[in-house]
Amino acid sequence: MTQVLFCHNAADRLQAAVTWLTQASRDADANDRYIIYAPDRQIAERLDHMLWTTPPTGFLPHCSARSHLAPETPILIATTASELGGNASNAQTSRNSLLNLGNELPPEFERFTQLIEIISREENIRLPARERARYYRDQGHDIQYLDLQKAPL
Repeated sequence: MTQVLFCHNAADRLQAAVTWLTQASRDADANDRYIIYAPDRQIAERLDHMLWTTPPTGFLPHCSARSHLAPETPILIATTASELGGNASNAQTSRNSLLNLGNELPPEFERFTQLIEIISREENIRLPARERARYYRDQGHDIQYLDLQKAPL
């Protein structure tokens, strides 16, 4: 069953996502894969830019889930459900993690070992996130909560 990590109270949702990805990829083995679901194209583009400039002297290797390089890239940005589903089912990895930057339940999230939700303090982000948390809990998923205001990434 998918493990869910709810990182809430982020001052900046995208910066928290980049920080989480930086830490996770540092500890990853060669088979770990991180797929970001960003259905809002503006968010996907901003995140893409941030990943090219973080850390300041480098970058996190990533590409679009549509790219021909997707099979060999550890971090993918998916903007549609079909991109998300295809990469979840085709990846032969030890751990597939899904980072949700959408405000709805990510499609086919059960295919992933881990689901990470980064939640900012904004009402339009927090309220739908509460509904998703309730859904995950009601479905029996193991949920861990991390208050980013008390314990930053």
